Amino acid sequence: QTYPFDAAESNRVLISDNSGNIYFAATKNTSTFGDFAIVKINPAGDTLWTRSYNGLGNLQQNHDDPSSLCMDNSGNIFLTGRIYTLSAYFFSTIKYGSDGNFQWERVYSNPQNGEGGNAVLTDNSGNIYVSGGSNDFTTIKYNTGGDSLWTIFYNGPSNLSDISDVMTMDNSGNIYVAGRSRQTGGSG
Repeated sequence: QTYPFDAAESNRVLISDNSGNIYFAATKNTSTFGDFAIVKINPAGDTLWTRSYNGLGNLQQNHDDPSSLCMDNSGNIFLTGRIYTLSAYFFSTIKYGSDGNFQWERVYSNPQNGEGGNAVLTDNSGNIYVSGGSNDFTTIKYNTGGDSLWTIFYNGPSNLSDISDVMTMDNSGNIYVAGRSRQTGGSG
């Protein structure tokens, strides 16, 4: 199947559910620049629904790029990514119901700026964890209603740019993040 979003190099986020349905996220070019888009496809490749969302209160000048999708035990879908304007980057985390209806968006802004949300996952209680970069590894925990429960930062030993890219959880509920931590005196 082909889905003409007019959005090269952005259709990279993909998950599936226990029924074999596939969900992918992309940046959809619209009159409000790039918007978050998500598509649900059944196992035969038929489109069941498509949703798009323009972050930061439907501002004309912002771009929305998805980075990660996950699903909770109730079939709710969570998308995280970055919203950026000419001068700032934000984390955006969006909840859709199992029917694809928009539930909420949470925007996290850090004065250090950075890259936005890069990874999202849920636990068995329905809490949502988002990790990404704001010049330090930044990991946020939300409850199922979207209330922020905590935010944790990691600043690498060189006190330079630290961006978390991936995240996982073990069976005890411990969160692990990994990413890039720049070192003094080089680009590594």
